[in-house]
Amino acid sequence: MVQLKFQAGWGWDDLAPLVLEAVEMAQSRDETVSILFDYRETDGKIPSNFLMNMAGIGKQTPDNVDVVYVLSRRGVLARTMANLIGRLANMNFELRVISSIREI
Repeated sequence: MVQLKFQAGWGWDDLAPLVLEAVEMAQSRDETVSILFDYRETDGKIPSNFLMNMAGIGKQTPDNVDVVYVLSRRGVLARTMANLIGRLANMNFELRVISSIREI
């Protein structure tokens, strides 16, 4: 599993190199890989163009990624955003919004 952990005040400049690294890590494996976006330590603020940027990330995801988890304390908002992202991007993986690491 590849885990990307977000802090309060994160922005796209922080995320872009992490996504590239996660993609490279997943591509280097023969077996299936899961990715965890951990938003528990954020302040709830979302950078501008969130939906379009996340849809773009969804399109970059390698074929061997089976599940992308979004770990957030803001369950309803996170689920709504994930559903919108799922509609914008033609994703080849399952997108699951979870509120606890135990749900993995």
